[in-house]
Amino acid sequence: MNEECEPLRRQLEEMTKRNNERNNYINSVFSSMEDGFFLTDLEGRIVLFNRSAENLLDIDASCLFSDDAASRNEVMRRILEDCRLAHREGCQKSFETKNAKGLDIHVDISPVMSKYGQKALIGMLAIVKDITEKKRVEDIRKDFVATVSHEFRTPLTLISGFIEMLRMYDDLPREDRNRSLEILEIETERLKRLISELLLLSRMENRIFSGEPSAIDVEKVLGQVVTVLRPLAEKKQQTLEATVDLHSPKIKGDETWLFHAIHNLVENAIKYTPEGGSVSIAARDEAKEITIRVKDNGIGISSDAIGKIFDRFYRVDQSRSSQTGGSGLGLAIARDIISLFDGVIEVSSEEGMGSVFTIRIPLKEDAT
Repeated sequence: MNEECEPLRRQLEEMTKRNNERNNYINSVFSSMEDGFFLTDLEGRIVLFNRSAENLLDIDASCLFSDDAASRNEVMRRILEDCRLAHREGCQKSFETKNAKGLDIHVDISPVMSKYGQKALIGMLAIVKDITEKKRVEDIRKDFVATVSHEFRTPLTLISGFIEMLRMYDDLPREDRNRSLEILEIETERLKRLISELLLLSRMENRIFSGEPSAIDVEKVLGQVVTVLRPLAEKKQQTLEATVDLHSPKIKGDETWLFHAIHNLVENAIKYTPEGGSVSIAARDEAKEITIRVKDNGIGISSDAIGKIFDRFYRVDQSRSSQTGGSGLGLAIARDIISLFDGVIEVSSEEGMGSVFTIRIPLKEDAT
């Protein structure tokens, strides 16, 4: 008799083993899901939940045995109430709210049907997503679009106004005509610069490199920056000097982007340094990194503003930025570019005494 039952016993053991393995897979998948979920039965009692739901909704195993434990916070009370409503009305529900930790969450509630027999309703499934980062990015996008729209509207309004004025060209004094044309040129250049910087930001965010990352000769890049910006410094009777003390003068990355970052810092220094002032660039090896310091003796930055100067479109002095044609994107672009080199930009400044911007980029062993 035992011999006859042995094949059945082995078959039962194998089925039990496979069933346990399947349950383990299912539980492992549920536990590793980033989204939280829980299932209620037809009486509205929680019968199953995963670890993410535990974290997002502040619930624990006690909610399986006590209705009071399940509905002990406001968010859970609302979800359970919506589960009951969706059950009665035979529909799906969704809403957004904040949980007890202040995180933004999105909740979707839908019916669960049995896969056997008549496919009867067996409960309600609530899926909870953490959308905090999504909402933060969306808010940034909205602010960015609103700011860009304003930045375009301002010069376009001026251009439109002066075009209207120039329709009466023959009746305008020569001085007014020349001044109108000068403002048109300034605002046109401002628009061109803004568009160029927005395109550069788009390239950075989408990681569109001008070529494969390669070894960059920092001394060569600094020389290019000085050559391009020296006329701007000379126009304000400023001195612009660069000193280089590099034993390992190369880093790896996109040379054009590094040029843009240093160019923006130096140009910013020139713009906010009065006539007769000085701007210096110094590059050297320090431990396992290259440091590039841009120093000026300009107007400086207040302690309140230092924490904001790398924000997009932020300007320390709105009226002065209008005169210099600044878009408020230069420092933000510089910071974002240097971050792509795994580097940082530090700033120290004192009002009336000037500023020092320091780029720190780690050296790469394969940058040869």
